[in-house]
Amino acid sequence: MPRPAVKLTHAICNLVAEGLADGLTYKEIADKHSAIPDEHWIRDMLNRYPAFRKQIDIVRRLLGDAQAAVKARKTARRAAKRGLSDVCMQAFDPMIADAVAQHVASGETLDDVARRANYPNRAVMRHWLATVPEFERMIWDARRERAQQLADEMIAIADDMRIDPQSRRVMVDTRKWLVAKLVKQYNDKLTVAGDDQNPLAMVLGAIDGKTLGTPNG
Repeated sequence: MPRPAVKLTHAICNLVAEGLADGLTYKEIADKHSAIPDEHWIRDMLNRYPAFRKQIDIVRRLLGDAQAAVKARKTARRAAKRGLSDVCMQAFDPMIADAVAQHVASGETLDDVARRANYPNRAVMRHWLATVPEFERMIWDARRERAQQLADEMIAIADDMRIDPQSRRVMVDTRKWLVAKLVKQYNDKLTVAGDDQNPLAMVLGAIDGKTLGTPNG
């Protein structure tokens, strides 16, 4: 028997998304809501409408992240009870620390590095930051180097008249935001490469004063 011709509506999209968020299957969602013919209809709509599939994919991804977070907390609690947490198990390794710092200097965050194979997880690196002055200095130097690179890039972009004004503004502002975070995090002590007396905050102000070719510069 052919399924009734039911149109996909915004309300039905939300019913399916909310059902998935509550942990229901497509069949359970269809059984719960009379507006939805059956689970096969849902799958058919997912194949027909990319926007609907994208909405459901987002829900599934968020749901997966939430489940992973719960699992991680449970694992951490069990490890803590046994006294075998990763933080306690992995001692500071200068060679690994140097590799981490190189990745940070290239623009990666500690979270990015932690996702690499054969690198410590985020908790271990945070523990090293809090307890190993050598590692703290290495990461400080790496982030300072990255901030200096960004400052140099901003100056080059601001002076490059081959780039249209709006694009230059966006490119500079993006880098300003990144450098400003570092300046704030490290108490305005970062300096421009080659000049130990000029804080990056001054560079930000100088670049902000450039017209970048805009009418209101």
